Amino acid sequence: MRNPFSSLAVLVLGFTPLHGAIVVDTDLGVIDNLVVPVVGNVRAAVQDDGSGNNVSFYPPAVRAYDGPEQVFQFEITTTQTVTLTRNFVITDPDAFFLDSLETGAIEDGQELTASGNIVLFAFLDGFNGESVSAAMDAGTYYLSVEGFGGGAASFDFSLGAADFVEPEPVVGDSPENALSWGVVGVAGDLIDINTFNSAGDTELGIFDAAGNLLGNNDDAIGLLSQIVFEASEEGTYYIATGNYNTTFDSGFIAGGGPMGEAVTLTVNGVDVDGVVEGTGAFWTSFNIVPEPSSLSLLAFAGLALLRRRRS
Repeated sequence: MRNPFSSLAVLVLGFTPLHGAIVVDTDLGVIDNLVVPVVGNVRAAVQDDGSGNNVSFYPPAVRAYDGPEQVFQFEITTTQTVTLTRNFVITDPDAFFLDSLETGAIEDGQELTASGNIVLFAFLDGFNGESVSAAMDAGTYYLSVEGFGGGAASFDFSLGAADFVEPEPVVGDSPENALSWGVVGVAGDLIDINTFNSAGDTELGIFDAAGNLLGNNDDAIGLLSQIVFEASEEGTYYIATGNYNTTFDSGFIAGGGPMGEAVTLTVNGVDVDGVVEGTGAFWTSFNIVPEPSSLSLLAFAGLALLRRRRS
C-alpha cells in the first residue's frame, strides 16, 4: 500500500519552521536542597509544527538548535549550588540554564535567540554520571533542553540544589586563581601552547588580561590541541584548558565540557598537570615582558631622572 503521508513528508522537509519564544513545559517548583528528575524528549526539527516552542540560538554558543526545545522552570529561594547530572541519554541532548524566557530575532526575522543570560552550559557529552554545577543566586531559572543540530533526543537527568558553601580557592579553577607560569618570553616571541601530553580530547583558549578571547583550538594533532601564539604586546595572558566540547568566548568564558578530567598543558616545552574544575576549564597565566632594548631604554631613563634629582 502506498504511504499516504509520503507527499506530506516531502513538504515538511522543505519547510522552514517559524521560531517562537521560549515556553515553559514543566514547572519543577522550589528545589532548595532537593534532587528532582528532569526526564523527557525533544523532537527533530523536521517534525516541528511551527507552534512556537523553538529557539534556535543560545549565545555565546555558535551552533544552531533548530528543533523544538523542552523547558523546565525551577526556583531557588537562597543561593544554592545547582547541579545537573546525566543519568541516561539517547542521541545528543544539550542543556542551557537561563535566567529569562526573553528572545530576540536575528536578521531573517524568524530564528530567535535566547536574549537572557546563559547561566550555565550543560552539554554532558561524556558519560552517564557526568555532571555540571554552578552557584546561583535566589531566583527563577529555566533549563532548556535541545537536540544537538536540531535532532531528536531523549534524556534522563537529575537536577539538584544544595546550600551554597564558599569553597576554598583551588589553583586553576578560575582566571582569578590561575596557576602562573611567570615570565615566558618577550614581546614578539612565539609561545607554543599545547596539550600533546594529555590523554583525552582537549580544547584550548587564550585570553588577554581584559578577558578578550584571542584564539582557541580543538584538534591540532588527533584529539589534542595547540595554539602557537605571537605575543605582540607585553602583559599577562590566560590559558583555558578544557575537554571537548568546551565553548570559548570573550569575558573569560570557557566551559560546557566535562568536569573533573585531568589535562596536561605544555608551554614552551614545560608541562603542568591540572584538573578541569570551577568554571569548566583549567586556568593558567603567563607574563610577557618588553623587548630587551625597551627595558634598557627604561633603565636609562630612570638613571637620568635619578641623576637629575641628585644635582
